Amino acid sequence: MAENLARLILYDSDEFFAEKNFGQVRLLEVEFTEEEVAEDVLKKKARRAWGIEPNKVELLCILPKNKSEFVQYFACKDWNGEFENLETEEIVSLSFDEALELSEKTDALAVEVLEKAILGKSLQKQAPAKAQAISQEIPAPRPKNPEVKLEAESTNDFEIMPAVPKGMGRKQQEATREGIDYEFLSKGRMEKPRQKSKKKGV
Repeated sequence: MAENLARLILYDSDEFFAEKNFGQVRLLEVEFTEEEVAEDVLKKKARRAWGIEPNKVELLCILPKNKSEFVQYFACKDWNGEFENLETEEIVSLSFDEALELSEKTDALAVEVLEKAILGKSLQKQAPAKAQAISQEIPAPRPKNPEVKLEAESTNDFEIMPAVPKGMGRKQQEATREGIDYEFLSKGRMEKPRQKSKKKGV
């Protein structure tokens, strides 16, 4: 029976959590079959290994582990309980800037995608002019080619989508930016920004 890989990024504010075993720093990982739900298997592993109960687990992106395997990355910022080293040597907290300390480059890339998504959503609360300036630094990654790029090391390996649709006037762009809503799809890319009739907070 085919097995798939899923990893969980537990994060809070500007930090995330990983486990350290034998000098290797990795995200919480599980293998699951096609008959299982990845989110459920991750929650069980979190209870068994870290002693916590994740509440809302959401798909973040899918990235290649190697030429034949892909990893589904999930994110969670809400859980119950306190961390316990039940099946791991140590649970460590890292800032987003320390993502490169993770032992696998794809894990670091997934954390980078999460960080940029969080920053992108925060722009909804900024003044339009300020959001326009900051948004130039926020990519919505999608593969340059139809096939997912292997051995990607950073979001620089992805094409940058425009923050707002081309062809809009300045006032239309500013109005659209206030309704930007980045949503991840299961193909490992973000959905294009959509214009909303009502501004939503985060």
